[in-house]
Amino acid sequence: MTLFFLLAALAAVVAFLATPLVRRLSLRMGWVDLPNARKIHRDIIPRAGGIAVYLGFMVPLVGLWLVRPDHAVFAGHARQLALLVGGATAMLALGVYDDARETRAWQKAAVQLLIAVVVTAPGGLRAELLSNPLGGSLVLPEGVSWVVSAVWIVGVVNALNLLDGIDGLAAGVTISVAATLSVTSFLLGSWFTLLVCLLLVGAALGFLPFNAHPARIFLGDAGSLTLGFLLACISLLSSLKAATATVLVFPLIALGLPLYDTASSFVRRVARGQSPFKPDREHIHHRLLHLGLSQVRAVRLLYGVSALLGLLAIWSAVLQGGWVALPALLAAGLVLVLNRFSRVTPPDLPTPTDGPTDPAAPVQATAAPPVESPRPARAAARI
Repeated sequence: MTLFFLLAALAAVVAFLATPLVRRLSLRMGWVDLPNARKIHRDIIPRAGGIAVYLGFMVPLVGLWLVRPDHAVFAGHARQLALLVGGATAMLALGVYDDARETRAWQKAAVQLLIAVVVTAPGGLRAELLSNPLGGSLVLPEGVSWVVSAVWIVGVVNALNLLDGIDGLAAGVTISVAATLSVTSFLLGSWFTLLVCLLLVGAALGFLPFNAHPARIFLGDAGSLTLGFLLACISLLSSLKAATATVLVFPLIALGLPLYDTASSFVRRVARGQSPFKPDREHIHHRLLHLGLSQVRAVRLLYGVSALLGLLAIWSAVLQGGWVALPALLAAGLVLVLNRFSRVTPPDLPTPTDGPTDPAAPVQATAAPPVESPRPARAAARI
C-alpha cells in the first residue's frame, strides 16, 4: 500500500513539473483557447494541459510495469493494462488533434465510439451485469454488454468534456470521483483498480494548481477526453468485483454531476429542435455564475456536491439488496436540488468574472502573455 501512495505522489510531481513545459508547447504550437461570446475567459489561454496529466498518470504506471512486470498488482490484468494505456493514448491523440484543429462534434464522437468499441471488445473492459437497485442484477448477453459498456465510455467522456467550462472544475471533479472509486476499490479488494485510481488522483492534483482560477492553462480536449476515458474504464474495473446488487450503481452515483449535466443538456437542446451537440451556456456551472457566484465559489459548491455524491457512492458500495436504492435516491435528489437552485433561462447569459466589470462591455481578447517563445501571437493567428 505504501508503494501505491509513493507512486501517486510521483504522478503528482510529474504532472506538476510537466505542466509548465506543456504550457510553453501549447503557446508555441498555437494550441490556445480564444475568448468569444460563449466562453467565460477574456484572455488567450493555452490548452492541451491534458498532456501533463497523461504523463503524470502514465509515467508511474508504465514505469512500475517495466521495472516489475511480475508485481502482484498486475497479475491477471495484463490485457486490461494494455487496453487502458492504449485507449487513453488514442483518446489523448484525438484530444490534441481537436485542440489544434477544432474538429466537428460528430467526428469526435465517431472516433470516441471506435476507441470504446475496441476497448470493450470480448475479453476487454465491459459491464457484464446490470444492477437492479431493489436487489439482484441482470446478466447481460454478450452483445448487449458490449453496447452498454461502449456507450458508457462515450457518455462519461463527453460528460467530463462538457463539464470542463470553468477553471478547475473538471480536474477537481476528476479528483473527487477517482478518490471515491479508490475507496470502493479498496473495500472490494481490487488492487489494480486502486492503483490506477490513486495515480489519476495524483496526476490531477499535480495539474490543478495551474488550472485553478485564474487558470494559466486549460485541460483542453486532450485532458477532458483522456480523464473521462480513464474514469469510465476505472468505473468498469471497479464494478467487476462489486457485489451483484451494486454493479455500476456506485460509479453512476460518483459520476452523477457530470452525467446529469450532460443528459439535461442533450434533452434541452433536442426539445428546442437543436442539435444535441450544439454548445450553449446553460450548463450548471454557467447558471451558478449567472446567479452571481464567482468562479471560485461556483467551483467550490460543485466540488462539495461531487464530494457528497462520492460519500453516497461509497455507502452504496457497502450496502446489499434493496438498501442500495436509498443512496441512489438521495444522490438523485441532491442533483435535482442543485439543478432547481441554479435554474435560470435568460435569453443571453453575460460573461461573469470575479472582478467588478461592466457586464455590457464587449469581450476583448488580451494579447498572449509575453512568455517563453516569441511566436505565440503568430501561432494564435493561425487558429
